[in-house]
Amino acid sequence: MKTQSPDTSVKAERVLVELIRHAPISKRFKLVQSMTQGTILANIHAWKENHPEASEQEAGIHFVSMTYGSQLAQQAQADLEACETWHLQPGNLLTIISDLAKTFDAFNIPWYLGGSIASSIYGMQQLAQDIDLIVDLSTQHIPLFIPSLKQHYIFDERAIQKAKDKKTSFSILHRNSFTKVDIILGDTCMFSSSRKPGIDRQTLDEQYPDIPVASPYEMILFKLYRYYQDKVSCQDGMINDAEWNDIMGMLKVQAPFLDFSLLDQWIEHLGIRDTWKLVLIDTGLKEA
Repeated sequence: MKTQSPDTSVKAERVLVELIRHAPISKRFKLVQSMTQGTILANIHAWKENHPEASEQEAGIHFVSMTYGSQLAQQAQADLEACETWHLQPGNLLTIISDLAKTFDAFNIPWYLGGSIASSIYGMQQLAQDIDLIVDLSTQHIPLFIPSLKQHYIFDERAIQKAKDKKTSFSILHRNSFTKVDIILGDTCMFSSSRKPGIDRQTLDEQYPDIPVASPYEMILFKLYRYYQDKVSCQDGMINDAEWNDIMGMLKVQAPFLDFSLLDQWIEHLGIRDTWKLVLIDTGLKEA
């Protein structure tokens, strides 16, 4: 079995995997929340200490630029220039998700949580670079929910319509915390016929309503197929080890609860048999 980190022994990792398996989903999410919130604040404050002449707003814009790109940073800067007062606040992932859920539910827009938060609660816990929401957004929904977003989010309205037309995704930035949310349009997803029955409402925090989360099947298949595509198209031989570790983490933790015959059917359908065999070997679920 290949461990998640080279300096971790197989024995130690097996103990860790067992601890994660027995930990409630809420405890796993709490760790993700803590790592994410702490890292964002630490990065912004560290830059501010090295640039004492800069304002809190400038420090925040620098963080957005370095983490999410110049385009979103420019939008944030233009937005904050119109604000009389602005202070960075700790970003509570679940508060942001729940507030967006109210907007989606108010307009009967189907949605669920995916991305690194979902893979973290199913596998090894990690920093969430952003929040990924898979949303079945129709053209009729767009003018309805945009006004609700403007109160707390920075975004480009044209990007929303463009994403809908091209069946891609768009990003919105939570104004107070600079937490990025990626809205992935439902009709861009490959596994629509397999994912919906597997979506379950998870208790991420007892103080909040339960959240619909992608199934571990979807997360494993989606990330494995994306890894395969990246490897095929890679020109420089650089492989995303973080993505591979993410897949391995989910398989190690979820192995006793997965229907591998169901996964095998999708592996065959997606044409990624060799990649699947390799990850099974690396996770110790198959002999080399």
